[in-house]
Amino acid sequence: MKELEDYDWFPPILRRFQTEFIGDMVAWTRIYQPIVPLVRKACNNHKVHQIVDLCTGNARPILFIAHQLSPTQRILLTDKYPNPPVQTIILPHEIIFEATSYDVLTAPFEKNRLYTMFNAFHHFDAATQISILQRLQQSGSPFIIVEILQPNPFEFVKILLTTTLGQLLVAPFIKPFSWLRLLLTYLIPINLLTVTIDGIISVFKSKKSTYYQQICVAAQLNDYQLDVTKINSYLFTSLTVIQGQTRDASTT
Repeated sequence: MKELEDYDWFPPILRRFQTEFIGDMVAWTRIYQPIVPLVRKACNNHKVHQIVDLCTGNARPILFIAHQLSPTQRILLTDKYPNPPVQTIILPHEIIFEATSYDVLTAPFEKNRLYTMFNAFHHFDAATQISILQRLQQSGSPFIIVEILQPNPFEFVKILLTTTLGQLLVAPFIKPFSWLRLLLTYLIPINLLTVTIDGIISVFKSKKSTYYQQICVAAQLNDYQLDVTKINSYLFTSLTVIQGQTRDASTT
């Protein structure tokens, strides 16, 4: 079962509206605030030339974090379906948007980067998740993968309310403003429907931290340390964090 936005035939405008809605919601609610010290520590403890954000969507999670990092920190925004985030206009030139398609399944991972991924790992099946983790380890670079959904009834109700009532309330305030977004949310509610469908699918595809621990055991290479932790955030949200680094770096 795949989210609609993962299909090549899915209209780019609807994919953009969806990632902008999700991105603005997580930025407004500051859900990723607990990840800031983890990213800062990873950058300080490793010879990181650049943060590479994978499956970046409209990039709001990493841009939210970037505001709290050194202004000289270089960040590359990548996605299979690239869409320039409006927020890059007001951020330092060290933040670069990759305008060509960057498929996490085939793109090379390089050394001396910090790879990040926010709320996208659940889009992949177990075999693909293991492959991604192993390729990241083979690059020799540290990485931080964050999931914000949990497979439980409370999460289902929260996402259902957020994608329906929440979307109806905030659609006029999502940046960049779009009359087409309002048309497809209120008058011809295609956008309202597709965002809700993908939100529900995401909850059903979400996993407990114990699942990711098992995935890490299957994917772990000898010279790497993989850790799975749960961190409480705002609005009764628990973040599942997968961190990877070389064993030598983990002792510093």
